[in-house]
Amino acid sequence: MKTPCPDCEKVKENVSALFDGELSAEDAGRLTRRIRKCADEGCGECLSLLEDLKRMNRVMKSPEMCCKPPGETLDSLKKRVLKALKNHHEK
Repeated sequence: MKTPCPDCEKVKENVSALFDGELSAEDAGRLTRRIRKCADEGCGECLSLLEDLKRMNRVMKSPEMCCKPPGETLDSLKKRVLKALKNHHEK
């Protein structure tokens, strides 16, 4: 198991806050920037979450305009991101 960098720990906190409704869509954008920082300066393990978080951000801003697979909801995106976050250091 890899040791998470400080950015990964902050990403985990922010994802939890996002799912609890404590972060806005703008905050979700900041979260994607933190993931990029992890990729550039840290361990890079959070990069796999980036696409799902970008899609979540689009859903939060404009659910009717989001390009998402049929039947996919914000809840299903949340579950996928949480699962990826939980497992991404267990490689």
